[in-house]
Amino acid sequence: MLGGMKSGVRWATALLVALNVAFFVVYLLRAPGRYEGDAAAGGAGSGTGTVLTGGGSTPAGVYAVTGVVREVRDGGSNVMIRHETIPGYMMAMTMPFTVRDPREVASVKSGDKVTFRLLVTDDESWIDSVKRVGIDDAPPTFTYEQSRVVRDVEPLEIGQLMPDYPFTNEFGAPVKLSDYRGRAVGLTFIFTRCPLPDFCPRMLKNFTAAAEKLTAAGSGPTNWHLLTMTIDPLFDTPAVLRTHAQRENYDPKRWTFLTGALIDIDAITEQVGLVFRRQAPNALPDHNLRTLLIDAEGRLRRIIVGNTWKPEELVADMVALMKGEPLAASEE
Repeated sequence: MLGGMKSGVRWATALLVALNVAFFVVYLLRAPGRYEGDAAAGGAGSGTGTVLTGGGSTPAGVYAVTGVVREVRDGGSNVMIRHETIPGYMMAMTMPFTVRDPREVASVKSGDKVTFRLLVTDDESWIDSVKRVGIDDAPPTFTYEQSRVVRDVEPLEIGQLMPDYPFTNEFGAPVKLSDYRGRAVGLTFIFTRCPLPDFCPRMLKNFTAAAEKLTAAGSGPTNWHLLTMTIDPLFDTPAVLRTHAQRENYDPKRWTFLTGALIDIDAITEQVGLVFRRQAPNALPDHNLRTLLIDAEGRLRRIIVGNTWKPEELVADMVALMKGEPLAASEE
């Protein structure tokens, strides 16, 4: 009898412990203020990430982040933040973040130090629980890449011939843009270590989907090619790019990955409005996004800014270029 009672007490105790642990985990996930406060108390870059399961719009990771607001954009739906290192996920960078509820940033302005949660899924990311915790003491000092040797170039205008800088493909072979004359070309820019799913990974997913759609349209014109160029040539060697390309199940006859000398990558990106730089020697590059459409004569026909374009839009433009037809409105 006594043994049975002891066994019952042990089971009840175990059950209570399990319930307490479960309630504590739920509390952490559903109480962002406490989550961020703990991270901020740990000092710069001390935020920890909570890894969750799930896909689609269910967060696969939640991270406590500290940073300084550089600019609030688009009525509060986008904010540029110079954030500190996110341990286990991302180095310190300056980048735009999506804000689903503009009220989150209604009271913040440039120069404000903030804490926030970064929520990441397989396809997108956004921030919430934005809290102003002070004012930045001083502007950042960039002792690295304050200057670098670049070409003296002018911005490219729609209709101009693309420059013919030398590059190297994922097999180590020399490549120039003129090699693709006679084909409609889509060109985008990435780096393989880019962590946020709605930046470089989205460019790759969009190109994968576009390639599938263009390939499936067997009865239409077939003179097309996709190019993806790295902005991180020291790390993204031809071998690294080839491995990355294979993860996309790409067809090298239709899609080429490019690297090259930094001075040439710098030149072509500057000419189309893509800016990238590092805050420290080992930091990942801060950057914006550009995707180019080039016609069969090698002329720039469209510069797509940002990450909101859809694969079917790119396909429609590529088909028009292959047929020698004008692009839809907004080409100029």
